[in-house]
Amino acid sequence: MALCLLPSRNADAVRLSPDDEAAFDAYIAKVVRQYVILSALLMLLFILARWPLDLYVLPEDAVSAMAQTRICGLGVVLGTVVIFGLLKPKGRSAPVTAMLCYATFAGTVGYCFGRTGHDHAYLLANGSPLLIIPAALIPAEICARALGTACISTSLFLACEVGHPPESSMLLELARALFFASAMVFTIAIGEVSFRTTRTVFFERREAERVRGKLAHLTEHLRALVQERTEALRTLAQHLESVQENERRRIARDLHDDLGQSVTAMRYTVARLRNKLQRPSDAPNLLLLEDLSAILDGTAQTVRAVVATLSPRILEEHGLAAAAEWHVRRTEETAAIACELHYGVANADAWEHVEPRVALVAFRVIQEGTTNALKHADATCLEVRLDLDDTSITVEIRDNGVGFEASRQRNGFGLFALQERIQSLGGRMSVDSVMGEGTRLRAHIPHRGTALSASATPKETTL
Repeated sequence: MALCLLPSRNADAVRLSPDDEAAFDAYIAKVVRQYVILSALLMLLFILARWPLDLYVLPEDAVSAMAQTRICGLGVVLGTVVIFGLLKPKGRSAPVTAMLCYATFAGTVGYCFGRTGHDHAYLLANGSPLLIIPAALIPAEICARALGTACISTSLFLACEVGHPPESSMLLELARALFFASAMVFTIAIGEVSFRTTRTVFFERREAERVRGKLAHLTEHLRALVQERTEALRTLAQHLESVQENERRRIARDLHDDLGQSVTAMRYTVARLRNKLQRPSDAPNLLLLEDLSAILDGTAQTVRAVVATLSPRILEEHGLAAAAEWHVRRTEETAAIACELHYGVANADAWEHVEPRVALVAFRVIQEGTTNALKHADATCLEVRLDLDDTSITVEIRDNGVGFEASRQRNGFGLFALQERIQSLGGRMSVDSVMGEGTRLRAHIPHRGTALSASATPKETTL
């Protein structure tokens, strides 16, 4: 059959393709070859193992006749091994060939054993229908099974009739024939159930493998798609980061050039006006000018602080270590909190040779870490640590604040964006915290700059 119907779990019918049928036929042929070769080798072992015992358990006149029986059996077994080991029947011919080989073996051995005249030959004649049942183990379609079982039954029946002529009544011969028929029906029924089970299991497994293959292909496609989208988002994030930094620089420049200059001009105007108000009656106005001057000084300081936060020139001009020192001092002054800086390389040139982009990201880590600690940690002490080697920068910010449960950690957008920037450089960031024991933010950022010069001696310096 090129096509057949296979029952599924839902009792629906699944139409199989010719390729599926060909695969099943190849599988059955492989199983039959393995089964036949194993059975032939076991039979060969059994015949050879029992042969020496014939000298002790058989009469002298039956030893030679039994030897002929064993020789014939060996010939059929070896022929079967040659057929299935070398010729390797394929497709649907394999089960038919196996049944024909079994029929030949059974008929030959039964005939030769009956001709020996052994006292127990009648047992073979009466029990020979039982030798049909092992054929149920050979997987075959119903037509091939019926034909093969008929051949085995006929071979055994004729072997018993010719090799051991009956000495019983017609009624016993009829009972023997019915025994043969019952054995045939039983063998065909059991074999068909086994074959259908094997067929169902094979196609369910084949369908499962096909589904797994589709899932694997879909998973690979989704993985590639996610990777492609991730790379696109990462590229977009890097572009937005560049745009954001450029915008910060522009705003800082505008604040410095426009607002800063305007504040300076106002301060100069106030100074000129103060010089003109020299009369005693102008004392109240002088007090107002002093207040205005103080306001302008505060505004100038605020502008400078905003400009430094947006685009710290000290980072560009003097490197990461100097920028970190400036930020720590400013945090300590403005937040009235103890803040310490530790860094592992004292040579200023080493910090100045760090790539500008890496130095900027490391500085943003310090800014974000200290800002989060001041906002959420309720800490009284901050510790910032910078470590530098030939390949990477490690930034660590610790606080002694209230901490939080790691399982309930909710990173804000600032930390999330910062983590993306670090990952875009091939680095990693982690946030660890224990309730009541503070929080630690740690970032590891690789760089390609010449961090350590030949004269730089790694050591720890504390500010």
